[in-house]
Amino acid sequence: MGGFESAWPAFSLAAFLFAVGLVTGIVLAINRAGHKQKVATRQKIVLMQSFQQLSRGLGLESARLVYNFLAHYDQTEQKLIARAPHKYYQALEHYLLKRAPLRRAVQILAYVSGPAQGTRVESLDNIMRGELGALETQKTDVPVSMEKIDARTLKLMTVSEHRPQEGPGRIYIYRKHGGGFLLDGEVRLKDATSGEYSFLLGAQPRPAGDKMVMIEMQTPVNLEPVTLPHEAQESDRSLYTFQPVLILLSPRAAMLADNLPPETLRRKVGLWLMKLDNIDFKGKLLTSRKAGQLIFRFEDFTPEGSALIKEYLKKQEGTAESIN
Repeated sequence: MGGFESAWPAFSLAAFLFAVGLVTGIVLAINRAGHKQKVATRQKIVLMQSFQQLSRGLGLESARLVYNFLAHYDQTEQKLIARAPHKYYQALEHYLLKRAPLRRAVQILAYVSGPAQGTRVESLDNIMRGELGALETQKTDVPVSMEKIDARTLKLMTVSEHRPQEGPGRIYIYRKHGGGFLLDGEVRLKDATSGEYSFLLGAQPRPAGDKMVMIEMQTPVNLEPVTLPHEAQESDRSLYTFQPVLILLSPRAAMLADNLPPETLRRKVGLWLMKLDNIDFKGKLLTSRKAGQLIFRFEDFTPEGSALIKEYLKKQEGTAESIN
């Protein structure tokens, strides 16, 4: 036969099956990698949503502890914790007592998973059964579970291997919207084996002086990303600058309204810069339960920034902090 004809390459059956298997394996590997990436993204979204629900109002270190606690659970339980945190009170208590200073552990528990306790502690009637308190004596600080016996007596159960010193002592407890309170009294041993003690109240409960307050304001501020989105040029920074109104201010966060960055931009920007009285504050923007408002949670303070916040709070008598 004239002309040139290319010969069909000869393949053995084994080689053909190997090639098919190789291609199939590559396709499956690509699909599996894509699936894993989607699963990982979905897990991160659930974790962050649960974290935001639980950490509102907490300081940076306390919020980090809550985040790490949530990360120990799968997506289903993360949602359950965010929906009904009181059901995980003991688990969170156990986690915090190993990783946080005692008073901070008491505060976080009251914020995240404590029952509705009101804003003040005026008598032992305001103590919830099983509530965690910090029993402080001259030589020891011990976590205790509390239960009211009568108008002047608490039953205390130690929740660690440490045992308190008998004699004069005080118990630190916390309320989300009222701050810390101190109970002064006498510690008495009841059962050394079980770690049961009694606490005889010697005076009326008193504020501990660590109550977080907020003040109302109507002050325009400048708000812009610390780092612009990757598609933006530095010359376009003015397009990413907003002038919302600062309406609430506390030592941990601010509430902003009007002229807010759109959600599409907030997704791209992790850290924001808020300028108040020519002083810059870095923070994260969080969604608020109130429509048309955003929470600016401070991430760190310069000495000038810390002094300015204190100055504002001194000028005006604040109310109990409730920024959410």
